[in-house]
Amino acid sequence: MEKRRVELDVLRVILAALVVLGHGSFYTLETAFGGVDYGGLLGRDTVFHGVISGLSSWIYTFHMPAYFCLSGAVFALELRRGKYPSLRRLAAAKARRLLVPLCFVWLAWNIPIKWVSGYYAGQAHPLGAALVQIFFPEGVYLWFLEALFLVFLLDHLLVTRIQSPARQFGLAALAFLAGLVFWRYFRPWTPAGNPFKYLVWFWLGRWMDPVTRRLRRRFGRGLLHLETVLFFGAWVAVERLPWGGWLLEVSLLPLLGTLWVWELAARLARSRG
Repeated sequence: MEKRRVELDVLRVILAALVVLGHGSFYTLETAFGGVDYGGLLGRDTVFHGVISGLSSWIYTFHMPAYFCLSGAVFALELRRGKYPSLRRLAAAKARRLLVPLCFVWLAWNIPIKWVSGYYAGQAHPLGAALVQIFFPEGVYLWFLEALFLVFLLDHLLVTRIQSPARQFGLAALAFLAGLVFWRYFRPWTPAGNPFKYLVWFWLGRWMDPVTRRLRRRFGRGLLHLETVLFFGAWVAVERLPWGGWLLEVSLLPLLGTLWVWELAARLARSRG
């Protein structure tokens, strides 16, 4: 197996584990369409929940941008092999891979289990809330599939219609700013998981290998140590900023965290021989 593929597979395992850990602290869920409060059943918080909540807040600084970077890196490899010559063929393939499972899980599992658990109990029109939430999945784990499907299409348009990488990045960055506006000011009503916010990370995925190779030539085996210090140092510093910290939380921290976990995966892959 190609070494690059091994590294990406290791990265996929790490990020999947982080997703599981990151969701372990959700005792209370509140959205515009309903919610649950299991934390109220505890009477008081637990040490375990406190630890998991702290770990979750750290994980959420970078793991989803890293996931989109990973998807973008794999997609770039597929495009170079000529796998998706047209947007239509890509849309059909990803609809089967992402939208069909999405609809099945929403209708056969997500809505029924929320219905019986009382998730929609406070809504004037529970069925309407359940159906509308499909298109505005803020606070629902299925947002990722919706956003990823649209990001695939947006990235394909970007790299096949525009030849200049600088212009590609400029448009992806503008989309990121638009996504931040939705996330910051219209969060409950952000459509389809906010694909604009994640397009730039997906696009950057194709550059992660060249960038990390150059960094390895410059810093050698000390690269992982350097990235660890930078990422965790920035995380601690940003948490203490009196203003503007949220902007660094969605830009600098995801970038540093993605570079760190990318190098960590590469180091683990190389250690396997």
